[in-house]
This record gives sequence, C-alpha cells and structure tokens, in this order.
Amino acid sequence: MIRKILRKQSAIKSGKLTYRKASDQFGVPRSTLENKVNDTNPGSIGKPSVLDKAEEDMLIHGILRAAHWGFPFTSDDIRYVVKGYLDKSGRKEKRFAQNLPGMEWSRAFLKRHSNVLSVRLSENIKRQRAEVNHEAVKLYFLNIEEAIVNIPPSNVVNYDETNLCDDPGRKHVIVRRGTKHPERVMDSSKSSVSIMMAASGDGDLLPPYVLYKSEHLWDTWQEGGPKGTRYNRNRSGWFDLPVFEDWFFTIVLPYFKSKEGPKIMVGDNLSSHISLRVIEECERNNISYILLPPNSTHLLQPLDVGFFKPLKNAWRAVLTKWKQTTRGPISKDAFPCLLKDTLDQISTNKKENIQNAFRAVGLIPFNPDKVLNKLPDKEHSPSNSADAWSSSFEEMLKSARSGRNSTTNTRRRRKLNVPPGRSISSRDLRNGGHNDDRGEPTVGNIDLSESPVETRRDSNEGTKRREEDESQKISSCKRRLKSYKRRSRIES
Repeated sequence: MIRKILRKQSAIKSGKLTYRKASDQFGVPRSTLENKVNDTNPGSIGKPSVLDKAEEDMLIHGILRAAHWGFPFTSDDIRYVVKGYLDKSGRKEKRFAQNLPGMEWSRAFLKRHSNVLSVRLSENIKRQRAEVNHEAVKLYFLNIEEAIVNIPPSNVVNYDETNLCDDPGRKHVIVRRGTKHPERVMDSSKSSVSIMMAASGDGDLLPPYVLYKSEHLWDTWQEGGPKGTRYNRNRSGWFDLPVFEDWFFTIVLPYFKSKEGPKIMVGDNLSSHISLRVIEECERNNISYILLPPNSTHLLQPLDVGFFKPLKNAWRAVLTKWKQTTRGPISKDAFPCLLKDTLDQISTNKKENIQNAFRAVGLIPFNPDKVLNKLPDKEHSPSNSADAWSSSFEEMLKSARSGRNSTTNTRRRRKLNVPPGRSISSRDLRNGGHNDDRGEPTVGNIDLSESPVETRRDSNEGTKRREEDESQKISSCKRRLKSYKRRSRIES
C-alpha cells in the first residue's frame, strides 16, 4: 500500500496522472492522495510509539550514563525502568500488561536506536578496579610525562605475567534439539604454567620467561620452545622475588643494554616485582622503573589491554588441536612446543597488536585522554532536562561503583554447648546464657538440667581432664624449678 501511494504521488507531481485517474487506477482514496501530495499529514507511518522522542532520548541518556559508570542495563532492566516511569507518571498503557513492556518492545526500541545502542557481552571487574579515579590516573600521566618525553618507542618496555591453563574452554557444539547436557570428550585439568611477557613500544616482543611449578627442572621441559626463552621452577608456580630478579637480569637487562639513551620499564606494583637489586641496576643503566597505580592494569597495562587476549585465544586453539590427538592433561614436556605454536599463530598481527596496546593506554604516542575518557567524569554537571533527570540516578551509580564497607558491627562470638541431636532456634540464641524461671542453667532456652545423663557426665569428665592437665603443668613447673636450683647449688 505504501509503495503504491509513493508511486502515485510521484506520478501526480510529474503531471502524468490526475487525482481521479490515480485513485481509479490504484484503488486508493482521492483524499489520501491529496494529503500525501500536499503533505498535509506528515506524521510517521505506523502506530505511534508509547514513548515520544523526548522521553526515549531521556531513557537513552540514562542507559548510557549507567553503562559509563560500570552498571549497564539489560533488556529486562530497560523494560522495568519504563514500567516505573509509566507508573509514576500515572499513565496506563493498554498495549502493555500492567504497564510492563514486552520483549518485542525492547527489541524494537534497540532497533530504532541501533546507531547509539548495541548489545554486547559484558566483562566483570572487581569493585577495587572500579574505584580507580581521574585523580590517580592524572597523577600517573603527570609523573610519567617527564620521563617519556623524547624517548624512542623501542626504549619503552612493559612487562606483565600471565598463565596458560590446561583447559581449552567450552565451545558451542551442534547436537540434537532438546539435548540438555551436551558433552565433548576433552581431557583437561586445573593446572597452569606462569609466563612473564615483555614488549617494547615499537611492537617487539621480548623472549618469554616460563616458570613451572616443580621442585626440579628437567631438560625435556625446555626443548622446542620459542627462541631465547628462559625456564625456571619453584614450589608455588608463581613469580616471587628471586624469580623476578632472574627474569630481569637474563631477559630485560640485556635488551636495554643494546639500546642507547634513557629507557623506561613499566609494570604493576606487586610486591614480588619490587626488588632493591633491580632498582639499583636500573639506576646504573639509566632505566626509569615506573609502577602503575594500584588496581589499574585493566586500563594502563599495554599487555593486559591489547596482547593477552589474542594470545589466550591462540593458546586455546593450539591446545584444542593437541588434545584431539593426545590423551590426558598437558605435560611439561609438550608445553614448550605448544607455546611456540601459539606465538607463531599470532606472529602476523603481533607487532600491530602491541603497538595498538601502547596507543590504547595513552603511552605511545603520549595521550592521557585515551584512558581518562574511559573513566566516569565525576565533575559532570547537568545541563539539560535529560541530564537533570539522570542526576539523582548518577549519584546512586557513584555510590554503587565505589561501594561501601559493611557497617554491620562485628559481634563477639560465643560458643553454644548444645547437646548433639537437639535443635536450636533464634529464640534460643536471644535467650542464650541465662537461667530459666526455675533458676536452672540453660543454653538458649534449652534446660541443661533435662539434658541426658551422658551429656552431663561428658561435661564433668571434660572438667576433670582440664583440672588434671593444669595440675600436671604445675607439677612440671615445680620439677623444672627444683632442677634449676639444684644445678645452681652445684655450680656455686
């Protein structure tokens, strides 16, 4: 129908048809054609939406602010927000059951505003990371700006440790419809191998440093790995201070010595990564050792931002292929070869990924706004009706993002000597430790005078044992004192 009207409209405007002929030819009322040609009814085609443009813009603004503060909405959240808005406005929408929009409405809403909103899979971060604010990041960039000026990208190195686990992860598989628990035969374990990676600002990846969890190191555990890789082991399998120092002196320091001019090494502030030997050696070789602010690696660590994800994806692909032909968990003998295959898979885009990672964290080229624009702006002030509508909601998001410590007072615990097999209620706890109306001792409202004889006997025996232990301790002290006096008299 709409296409017909548009064709008639163009034909009438061009003078090829009159209103009457067009109405007879296409079966459309003459008044409809006149309205379209003269644009006397310029409303949008179809039934009007529940929320007008201003209301939907206001809703979009709130959704974007919530996502900016780290609490993005789901489709259900949007539906209930609209329901609350309609209820508070006193409006009754017949198209919605109890003013609650359906899933079709939410899909249509997202489709109407697909140029602004999109559905993405979220990543969870801890509240401690969410507390990283503008001030801490600005101070970091202010300090590092003095050191990074006029330093070539090849002289800037970022390091970070990660682990490659023995689990290739879950995948979508094709099975019969209705299958509740699709299974895939794949041996895996919870074991992992720690690796220290380092990369320079110009895209070069330094040789990896592999750390096994083991008491000993065998020759087959280092065969077939990437060129220049170093191998070590300890009891925990995590980088401690001695291992970190060995990595610095065998991997990073030789690289820096091959470069001229001042250098920068950027890394996290873990205590196991702060070594006096390393700091002194950095000072002797004109290396600025810069630590990231606490809980900020997801924003400021280049390897964490742009390199580890493609590395882990390539590792899962290599591991899956290896497990298809090999039974059991991955062995340390096979790990070096698999690590080499993983780095070979990402070798094509490795340089570009590293450079993009340094660019994303605002280091090379130096641009703090790359990170600051990702943080919620607490200095934001409402400037229009949409902002004013979301100001109270924004205050709630600020407190939710930073969180509060529990205000519940920690009470001193007391042990309830409840006989085994007897139940206890909240009333027992409220009345605990008091005597009942008859003056008999109770635990909660449990009358100990009515406890089984065996329970009272056990209690008496326990008291006797404690008294015997105390008497034995006193006797032992007396014997030691007599022995000491005897030795003193003999020596004198």
